[in-house]
Amino acid sequence: MEDLLILSDDGKTVTGIKDKNAIRLSIPEGVTCIGRNAFRNCTSLESINISNSVTSIGEEAFYACKSLENIIIPNSVHNIGDAAFYGCSSIKNINIPNGISLIGSSLLQGCISLQNIKIPDSVTVIGSSAFDGCSSLNSIHIPQKLKKIGFYAFARCVSLKSILIPDFVSYIGVGAFQDCTSLEDAICRGKIECIEAFLFEGCTSLKEFYIPYPVNIIKERAFAKCESLQFVEIPDTVTTIEISAFEGCVSLEYVDIPNGVNSIKEAAFKNCKTLQSTDLPNSIKDINWNAFEGCTSLKKIFIPHGIKVIDNCAFKGLSSLESVFIPDSVTTIEDEAFAECRSLKTISIPDSVVRIGSMAFMNCQSLRDVIIPNSVTYIGDYAFCGCISLLSILFPKNIEKLGNAVFSGCSSLTTVDFHNDVKDLGSYTFSGCSSLTNIFIPASVISIGISVFSGCTSLKHIKIPNSVTTIGDGAFWGCTSLMHIDIPNSVTSIGQNAFNNTGIEEIYIPEFVDSIEDFAFCDTPLNNIIVSEKNKKFFSREGVLIEKCVNERKESFFKLRNYPPHKALTFYSVDKDITEIGGGAFCGAEFLEKIFLHDNISGFGNSTFKNTSIKEFSIPPKISCIPFYCFEGCKKLTDIYVSERDHFLIDHEAFKDCTSMRRIHLRNNPENIEMKESAFPKELLSQCVLYVPSGTRWLYRHHPDFRDFRNIEIE
Repeated sequence: MEDLLILSDDGKTVTGIKDKNAIRLSIPEGVTCIGRNAFRNCTSLESINISNSVTSIGEEAFYACKSLENIIIPNSVHNIGDAAFYGCSSIKNINIPNGISLIGSSLLQGCISLQNIKIPDSVTVIGSSAFDGCSSLNSIHIPQKLKKIGFYAFARCVSLKSILIPDFVSYIGVGAFQDCTSLEDAICRGKIECIEAFLFEGCTSLKEFYIPYPVNIIKERAFAKCESLQFVEIPDTVTTIEISAFEGCVSLEYVDIPNGVNSIKEAAFKNCKTLQSTDLPNSIKDINWNAFEGCTSLKKIFIPHGIKVIDNCAFKGLSSLESVFIPDSVTTIEDEAFAECRSLKTISIPDSVVRIGSMAFMNCQSLRDVIIPNSVTYIGDYAFCGCISLLSILFPKNIEKLGNAVFSGCSSLTTVDFHNDVKDLGSYTFSGCSSLTNIFIPASVISIGISVFSGCTSLKHIKIPNSVTTIGDGAFWGCTSLMHIDIPNSVTSIGQNAFNNTGIEEIYIPEFVDSIEDFAFCDTPLNNIIVSEKNKKFFSREGVLIEKCVNERKESFFKLRNYPPHKALTFYSVDKDITEIGGGAFCGAEFLEKIFLHDNISGFGNSTFKNTSIKEFSIPPKISCIPFYCFEGCKKLTDIYVSERDHFLIDHEAFKDCTSMRRIHLRNNPENIEMKESAFPKELLSQCVLYVPSGTRWLYRHHPDFRDFRNIEIE
């Protein structure tokens, strides 16, 4: 076997092996060193006898010798290099001789069969990843004179159940015991100053830990995901608890944070779901992002004096939180600070607060009372959105602009009191406040934003002051109890869907309105539209809203903007001086069974005839497109006629829910017609007859847009 060895010129160092498939080897007397990489990747090697003359084993000497089971290292060896036995996955037992002071980095990393090891008293340093991944290691003796444990030294030792760190240890590296999932008992007597990052992360069986003096900082994720941890003692030498230090400690019921801690960093106690109480000392100066987020059993919080900012998501998702004290040192409540605190009933915001961030109290579903002090100058988007028990709100004096959807979904809100400094109500501010019956908008407001009062189904009375110039898109959409509204002379624009699905029966358009968007009055019981005689942009003809338009060539024309949906006519003929019809112009006109359009009509908008009762319809010759949703919901429509023209488009969902459609008459060659895939519902492709010109039936049957029609006949 000695003949298989490659020796140095002086015969004292083994530098390699002639046959990598060797099973057994002996190192002869006289050899003093097993060199670096000497037996690397000798995957068949099962045993080796090392003579007493050997004093040194080099780095990676037995690297990945996967079959090596037995090795006795003589006491003559005083130095073993880093990763000497890395990946020797079959080693079950190994002796480390007396005299060794350093266990090198990755010495036995990945030795998954190693069960026991005794570290001699001479060892003072255990290097980084020395036993990392030794998944069968269930016990280890650490010597009394040990001073340093390197990073990830025992990481992933999933069978290790206990560890005793002796008095002289002054340093334990990052992740030293990370993912030791069977570790139940860990005692540290060392004089360490820091609990390093990831130290016990993922030790899911660890139940308690006493942090020793003089530790002053608990670093990032030190105890994260210690799911069985029920108790931890933090000494009063600690000043900082770092990011995610205890995140996911789902069994931790109480933690005493000592006076002296001045900073709790991001997500420090996030998702400690059984944490019922904690005392926050006055020494704390900052509570960072997500610090206690998801602590669903925490019932009360006393925020200490000295805190100026309650940071983003600091107490988000505390579903059992019933009370919180905010001291007068706080100036800012940041985004989502108390979002999803579903049991919080009242909150007192001190007059030191100037900023309430976005979603700060979103979905605090039990919150009934909140007083916003006059010191507040900013309320962010969705700040109180979804607070379904909130009954009333008094706005502070210094607010000029509200964030979007601040009180959206506050379905119990009945009273809102504004001060006279508000200029902009934002968008979606009171959307879905279904109990709000009346509201007084102060004279300082100049804009009613997008969907501000949409879905306020109980709103009956609202007074819009003369200061308002804009009524935004969907501003009152779905206010089904709103029967009447006065639009003041100051208004110049009315947005899309502004009064859609309200209860308004008659509307007056004042003098200076020069913009009314599509669908402004759709799906209402509106039967009459009146326009000021002084208005230069719009006029009313028999209650129908007409717009005076100018095209790109500076030619004047009239557009039918809105037909009152509840006008009691079954037949309507569009006047000859009207050449365009706006989007949603006839939307919801349920009495109309027939509409006559003259040949000069050149354009439709989207949803023009949606939800009418028309039975048949002829597309005027100048129309080149049936746009989106044009006839959606026309449930009585049976026939559609399209005369010959150069090019024609039937767009997406044009005939959606036209359940009675039976005949489609196309007078064109199919090459001149483009039909989008969803233009007709699939069921219409089988129930309708497509009538086509003589000589084109074969073309239609083989055209990709029309071949799915089952019935194609000659007209």
